[in-house]
Amino acid sequence: MKEKNFLYTPQASSKVVRLSTLALFRRDDGGRLEPLPPQKPKRRRAHPNVEERRARRRFEWRKDGTIREVFSQGRGEASPCRTCELSGGGCTLLLEERVEIGSFVDLELETAKKIGSLPLLQVVAGKPKGSVWLVRCVWLQKLSKKTVRLLLNRPRKKRKKKQLDSLPRSSGWLMRLWTWFHRLQNDRVSA
Repeated sequence: MKEKNFLYTPQASSKVVRLSTLALFRRDDGGRLEPLPPQKPKRRRAHPNVEERRARRRFEWRKDGTIREVFSQGRGEASPCRTCELSGGGCTLLLEERVEIGSFVDLELETAKKIGSLPLLQVVAGKPKGSVWLVRCVWLQKLSKKTVRLLLNRPRKKRKKKQLDSLPRSSGWLMRLWTWFHRLQNDRVSA
């Protein structure tokens, strides 16, 4: 008890590490704790940039391809591009020429031929990066997980189907699980 009183006396306060809850109180002349007056809440940061608020996961995606601007009269000339990131909602591209914000772009990749035609992209933002332009685009139709996986050349993970038992589906899940567990235990004992 002596140690506890020593730690909390006003004379020893400089030697004591303060707890974060004690920062809400101060000592009066008699050494008693009294609450501090309420303070204004700290101002929160402004909303993060649009790039940091994306709802879909972004993947690093480095592919060479060509793009064509789409106009009401037809398509523009093909120009080379390099992809940077991919998500189900959009992608980023490195372009040699400046593209107007709000314009529509058709992305053509060699690897996308097995998938079929990709939806059009709409340019949302663009800024110069040295001698090239970094352009952020959104798909007009969201890509499915399967399409994203194919574009990234990631095969689908195959799951092995395990037959729990020969009990009919009408029996409860707990009964089927119990039977499967006992069969598993019997297989381990016999092996």
